[in-house]
Amino acid sequence: METLSADVLVIGAGPAGLMAADSAARAGLQVLLVDESSGPDCDCPFDAAARIDGLAPAAWFAERRAALEARANVAVRCGLRVRIRPGGVCEALEHPRGAGRWRLRARHVVVATGARERPIVFSGNDRPGVMPTSVGLAAVFRSEGVAPGKLAVFANNTRGLRTALALHDRGVAVKAVIDPRRASDPALAAELMRRGIRLEAGAVVGATRGWRRLKGIDICGYDPRSGVLGVNIMQMSCDVLLVSGGWSADPQFAALADTAQGHDVAAGELARACMADGVTSCGGAAGAIDLAAALASGAQAGRVAALALGVDAGPESGAGPEVIGDGMSDLALLPEDAPLFEVPARGRGQRLSRFPENRLFR
Repeated sequence: METLSADVLVIGAGPAGLMAADSAARAGLQVLLVDESSGPDCDCPFDAAARIDGLAPAAWFAERRAALEARANVAVRCGLRVRIRPGGVCEALEHPRGAGRWRLRARHVVVATGARERPIVFSGNDRPGVMPTSVGLAAVFRSEGVAPGKLAVFANNTRGLRTALALHDRGVAVKAVIDPRRASDPALAAELMRRGIRLEAGAVVGATRGWRRLKGIDICGYDPRSGVLGVNIMQMSCDVLLVSGGWSADPQFAALADTAQGHDVAAGELARACMADGVTSCGGAAGAIDLAAALASGAQAGRVAALALGVDAGPESGAGPEVIGDGMSDLALLPEDAPLFEVPARGRGQRLSRFPENRLFR
């Protein structure tokens, strides 16, 4: 098995990972940046209006990645999926073919694997047309405005409500937003009303309808404290249902953690794991909730790696990339925010407990 060695191994080449690699490389360290995506495109969902140093996120991402690849002390390897073996040993498999296999050796590891969107389990959530909000948002942006039909959003967090606004602004017919919280952000609720999007607060999707694909949903009242469904059911026709149960750090790197992840009820997110010595997390893996915070945590992670290896990282610069219009930096956590993992069973539909892979702020 071939061994790839470096001073600093950065796992994840999203915005946070790029900033960590850049910061460590500027300190003169040998950096190995690996990512499981096989191409140069970033698969992180961004707010369409966001700008980083005046560039669209995808353009900034491509420019920063090209600059790293041009550095003599940085090696970028795409299409490698990292696995953590017992004892903290890192191995990389070629993804998606799995033909190649490498052992990764580094003096310090930066985990920038992002966060994953959690599903909400309910009857019929496996029906074609039900998908994560991040996947649906990315699909609309990539389709250059091709409308997916009538759409509804089922989310227990503010980011999900913002997704509905972003989709409406792209010309998508968003019929309703279903929010199990009794009180949503008043400013967002007003924006939904102004756009003619119906907000069903204190309600959940109890089941889906359709045969080969989604035709409609059953909306039920919900008591977040007792977890009991209401007796009344409102049926709504839709072709696509986007679902978001919140975001949590990538669990596959739990082997690097000294303590298990727990749920932070106040933040409505899984608390980040406490990383072992020689390992630093950043971006979504460290709980960054917006793009600016992810970029800042990535730069800081690179400095931490350099200092941990006894290298002078230079004076800390307060002027990082300028982020404008992210739309996520002012997320409000309301007193009634609470986790929702599962809706009580109604009907005979299948109930999936996980989503396909999708990442945020890697």
